[in-house]
Amino acid sequence: MKSLLFLSLILVAFAGQAQLRTSTRWSSEVVDLQVQEATLQTSFSKQFQKILEVEVQRTCQEWVEGSGGAWVTGTCYELECSQGSGKSPAWDAFYSAKKEDKARKLADAIKGVGKASSEALVAGNYFSSKPRSWKDFKSEIKRAESSGVITAQVSSMVLNQYQEDNRKTLGYSSSDCRSVPYACQIWQEGTPGYYRSYNCTETETQVIETRFLNFQVNIQDAVLLPYETEKLRLNLSPEYSDISLQGAYYNTYNINFRPTGSSSVVLNVMGTQRNRVNLPREVVRSANLKYYKSSNQMQLEVQLDSKYLSSQSANEGTVLEYVTKTCKPNWTGLCGVGWDETQAPVTVAARDELVRINVPVRAGDKARVEVRLIKKSSQFYSSTPLVVETSTVRAK
Repeated sequence: MKSLLFLSLILVAFAGQAQLRTSTRWSSEVVDLQVQEATLQTSFSKQFQKILEVEVQRTCQEWVEGSGGAWVTGTCYELECSQGSGKSPAWDAFYSAKKEDKARKLADAIKGVGKASSEALVAGNYFSSKPRSWKDFKSEIKRAESSGVITAQVSSMVLNQYQEDNRKTLGYSSSDCRSVPYACQIWQEGTPGYYRSYNCTETETQVIETRFLNFQVNIQDAVLLPYETEKLRLNLSPEYSDISLQGAYYNTYNINFRPTGSSSVVLNVMGTQRNRVNLPREVVRSANLKYYKSSNQMQLEVQLDSKYLSSQSANEGTVLEYVTKTCKPNWTGLCGVGWDETQAPVTVAARDELVRINVPVRAGDKARVEVRLIKKSSQFYSSTPLVVETSTVRAK
């Protein structure tokens, strides 16, 4: 009754928002166990939380990136004037100025030309003589742009954006001029970024109950070799039907539960079958092919981990098969025709940590050996061969 009242109060708290769906779930816990013998017993306590989930619809925002500025093709207007001497106080101030003042006077005369551009123009000896018409003035600006003395953006501002101001300031009369349109590149400012609003669904959560449980775990009938460790993971929940087992490799297990009180449960994990697993890579510690020039022989040396070789039953055995791959290289040292293969088996005794096998090969040939280690009639291992290949060696 108390939990229902608490749940009602929680739902009232969300009443001011558009609710799409509500649900409850228990949190889960994970316990990792390492099994090295047939049986294992352990116990522990875990805390679980019952969580109320409420889907709420609200207005969310996301950032939309703006675009940068760019040059675009637009329409500009050119003044074509038949007269105009360029007489103006601005030009007079520039041409009469001392050398150290010329850059500043040029920036004062031409709108759109800043300090850096005017210094570059004066240093490059531009406007060494006064332009007699707007056309001559434009030609000088364009010459400076094409030479990289000023930027295209500065050129556009002088001739297009501030055309009317510069024409008046520099003494180019409009009474005998006509405006002629032409295609040109215009710098277009970018758009700023902004936040976009949209409807979204979010999940609000609230813990509405807490429960502690005591677990007693009994693992039985695990079939393991002395050097094997079974790494199991228990996924735990107050909903006993949701309890599961992961990570079983060497054995197949059944899991069942038996509550022993309101806050206690016994988990019985029973091994039902030993799985026949593949031989691990570490069984073969090394596999090398060596050529002995004095005897014109190659020898295969295979270093094994002996703990995997011992028989666990009367019919179990270990066989080492090796496939010799040889070729006669051409004058470039490459095997252009292909590799010849010969196969042979060798029974490996439990004590044979180092196996040496003479490999027949013709002088001058290249050779490599594929080693296949196989368990026969084993309760613990499958018959899938463990394959390792040596590097290529030439008999010379």
